[in-house]
Amino acid sequence: MMARKSAPRDEVLEALLKFSRNHQWALDHPEKFRKYVDRFVAVDDGRILEVSDDEHEIYRKYGRSHGVYIHYVSPPDLVWMV
Repeated sequence: MMARKSAPRDEVLEALLKFSRNHQWALDHPEKFRKYVDRFVAVDDGRILEVSDDEHEIYRKYGRSHGVYIHYVSPPDLVWMV
């Protein structure tokens, strides 16, 4: 079995920082997501790339894209217990 090559450290760090910026943008702009309740949204560079009802489809398209944040827009009255 061949070993997988890992991404260079700087590339990984940049992807994590980009993901963090995209996540923060989503947190700072809840008004952009209100019309997408109960759907999945892919966010990159301060914009919504795609909206989907199908979690698997959106992860298949964007799950390996470095830095893209995928957000499930839950109903406002839903309480998450962790």
